[in-house]
Amino acid sequence: MSFKQTPSGPVALWNGNPNCDAAHTFLRDWLRKNAPNYPTAWTKGDTRTQGNLGETIAFCVGGFAGQKEVRCFAANAFTPFSGISRSEIDLFWVGFANSPSDDFAIHQEVKTTYGSDLSYADSVLKDYEKAFGKNPKFWLNTHLQAIKSRLLYEHNRPDLAARINALQATAPKNASRITAIPTIVHDLASVDPSAKMAGIAAVLTANGWNKVSAWAIGLSQLEDRLSRITRDLP
Repeated sequence: MSFKQTPSGPVALWNGNPNCDAAHTFLRDWLRKNAPNYPTAWTKGDTRTQGNLGETIAFCVGGFAGQKEVRCFAANAFTPFSGISRSEIDLFWVGFANSPSDDFAIHQEVKTTYGSDLSYADSVLKDYEKAFGKNPKFWLNTHLQAIKSRLLYEHNRPDLAARINALQATAPKNASRITAIPTIVHDLASVDPSAKMAGIAAVLTANGWNKVSAWAIGLSQLEDRLSRITRDLP
């Protein structure tokens, strides 16, 4: 496994296994096999690609977390070098169980930062607020309707599309089948992410979310590493 998890209270700390270079190699290999326009040039200060790559990393870590058996509907993780960043739920995982009554979902929002104080992680809270906010474009149920359409028309699975309705919610407290996983991709030289992400999890719980887990994915020399990964360099 190229990533390993270390529990820290309500936070899962993810790091390269056995080291960051192993994770680096894994990510380059995944991008070669799956990402259009790869490799490509890196532009310093390109926050769009920075954020998209963070979502890609979180998706890949999800496979090591056992979510590879769950269908993932991603905003940018599969196309990090598209030149755009879609303002949808970053990663929405849907698990279809043997019994429809056991179906579940994971709402994962991802932030990627080079900042040592991790203050940027707080902005993930706004993404969860939008899911039940004033703009219907960002509502959870709007996103679920889009997933339902994709299952119906792209995947030709009307049986699964019909089960999406049970995941709908009008407020966090009603989202009993959905786990929120706020995620930060950060440089290992930053402050300890445990307290920051535990605080974010506590805020989401106070806002009504029934199920919350937080992730912190740490890689050494993150900015330089993303630059090299983008260009397919070791």
